[in-house]
This record gives sequence, C-alpha cells and structure tokens, in this order.
Amino acid sequence: THRWQLVLLDHGLYCELPPKLRQEYADFWVAAALSDRDTTVRICRSWGIKDEQAAELFASLTQFRRVRLTGSRAGSVANLFAQTPGQPSISAQPQPHKKQSPEEVAAAQARLKATAKQVLGDTRAFPQELLFVGRSLNMIRSANFALGSAVNRVAILAECAATGSAKGDGVLGAMDARTRR
Repeated sequence: THRWQLVLLDHGLYCELPPKLRQEYADFWVAAALSDRDTTVRICRSWGIKDEQAAELFASLTQFRRVRLTGSRAGSVANLFAQTPGQPSISAQPQPHKKQSPEEVAAAQARLKATAKQVLGDTRAFPQELLFVGRSLNMIRSANFALGSAVNRVAILAECAATGSAKGDGVLGAMDARTRR
C-alpha cells in the first residue's frame, strides 16, 4: 500500500521584486537560455558581475545546467530555427571527456574558485532580492530531486520568464516589436 505523506516547505522570508529587477531577471533567463552573451553580460554587469566568465558561471548556477554564452541574441535565435527538425543542436550533442590528471583537476578547480569570486565582485551592486530568489530555486530543485517530482518546476519558471520578457520593454518584447514592423 502507498503511504501518503504531507510535506511542508518553509521558504523563510519573502520579498517582492521591483518591476525593473523583475524585467531584468526575466530577460536574464531568456538571454542565458539562448546563449546570448551580449545581453547576459550587460545585465550581469549592471548587477556587479563584471567578468564575462563570471556571468557565464552565474547563468549556469541559476539555470542548473552548463550555459555557454556564444553570441548575440539575433544569432542565437537564428540558430534555433536553422536546425533541421529532429536533429539535435551541435551544442546538445555529447562531447567525449578525456581523463584529467590530478594537476589538471587542481588547476580547473582553482580557475573555478577564482571565477566564483568574480560572480559577486561588487556586492553593493548585486540585487539582494536575487539572493532570496536563488535560495528558493535551490529549494525547489532539491525538493524535486528528493521527492522525485515529475514536474520540472525550473522549466516552468523559465517559461514564465520568457512570458515576462515578452511583455513591455523586455528582450523578447523588443524582438517581437521589430518583427511586427
């Protein structure tokens, strides 16, 4: 028999995002998902993340997947539609991994640590609300993993970010306005 259980999640503190930050965060999610280096780095710089590698790491940490910032928004969107239907994108194809020596592993860890320090290079400019958002995302991801959730709530959040970005002055909204002209 199935034993049902009630799980309560205490999210702790809540905060409301100011409209400007909400728009920037939605645009950040869309830009990172499209590997749009220009937009992702521009937004991250306004948040005090000055280094391009640090912006890429922050995007990866936020989206819980490896994000490689490759080019501009227009090129990223064009690449989405340039693929042959049913064929995975080049970046989606698995790449063979070579075994690293202990020295290579130590060097990679040192580079990652240095880049991680750059993520919060200017803590005064980093929106404090995003610390709460990141904590909540981590709790959602952890609960999904621990409870075996069939619903990918992070994907739902990404879809909501795309909707938010399409409204008003967002990245997708600006693109839509240009295509209607």
